[in-house]
Amino acid sequence: MATEMTQDSKTGKFIVAGDFLDIGIPNQDGLTFSRETIEWLMNDPTFQDCLARRVYPAYIEHPSDNTPGFRMTEAGILIDCHIEGDKLKGAIELLDTTKEGQYIRDLYRHGSKPGVSIRANGCTDTGGYPGKTTGPIDFFGFDFVAQPAFKYAVPIPLAASRRNLTQNTLRLSDTSRQLAALRKSALSELLYNSHFKTLAKGD
Repeated sequence: MATEMTQDSKTGKFIVAGDFLDIGIPNQDGLTFSRETIEWLMNDPTFQDCLARRVYPAYIEHPSDNTPGFRMTEAGILIDCHIEGDKLKGAIELLDTTKEGQYIRDLYRHGSKPGVSIRANGCTDTGGYPGKTTGPIDFFGFDFVAQPAFKYAVPIPLAASRRNLTQNTLRLSDTSRQLAALRKSALSELLYNSHFKTLAKGD
């Protein structure tokens, strides 16, 4: 099932639901979410609590940072997320009190096909992508994007290939780059101190 927007007959709210993520299948960026990672997320008490309290926001395109919390620019909130086979299915309830929520609703009404994209931090077996997720991830939500990396995250048979790889759906490489930078900094400081200690002994 591809994502589609429907209106709840009881509440009148607009819901975007469908396949949000492939499990164990590389996306168009070469990034694979392992079943172990996704199953860990589904069983994580923090994830379950936040999902039940409906506090996972959905934005239009990914925010510049992953700071948790509301920004008053949310397009919707994640209200369902579960595994079915090799798919992670989800549902986002659009907010009718923000222009972002109204905008996404109008896009669907006018025949546009926005996709959804996961926003999270974690690690891969290669330190980036292409690669496969290893261990837990810090999950922040799903956002509406024009070019999702998962072909089933848009309501058309095939999505256009992603050309802008700098806007990766999962900032898994950030952690690796930060750790590498810290290691490089620590090594430089060690060599710097060692060099001057050697000079001091020579004097």
